[in-house]
Amino acid sequence: MAGKVLKFTNGYPGAVSRSIDDIIESFANGEASDPILFGAPVALNAGKVVNVSTTYYDVIGVAVRTVKTEETYGGNDPKYKAKDMVDVIKRGTVAMVVPAALTVAAGDPVHIVKATGALAKAADSTNTVATGWKFKGPKDDNNVVEVVLCERAF
Repeated sequence: MAGKVLKFTNGYPGAVSRSIDDIIESFANGEASDPILFGAPVALNAGKVVNVSTTYYDVIGVAVRTVKTEETYGGNDPKYKAKDMVDVIKRGTVAMVVPAALTVAAGDPVHIVKATGALAKAADSTNTVATGWKFKGPKDDNNVVEVVLCERAF
């Protein structure tokens, strides 16, 4: 009988992993029409969370995946809609998507690109924001990687 090799993934974007010391808080969604995707870094704007942008880049955490009903989100609708309460992980480990061209290793620093909210490992004083977070290891075949939020922003 032939053996079968299983290859595990790093999870789904926004899924909390290794939740022994995580801190998650709820915030009102400050986006009027744009959704906040599960696993997206979020910034604070007047007490509400919004997507990271060139205007709002004071990153406080990551929007985590929540369990909702099929009626609320549909089968493949991994996001918070306008006016939803958004659960934000501020400390702990969470699965996030990285650009396909980015190669990361355990311990690499995480930076956020202001214009897109994408993850980067190299600092750029104009276009990125340092987070104090670290990559937990390499990305999987779906470009998902675990990120350790080791510094609480707010």
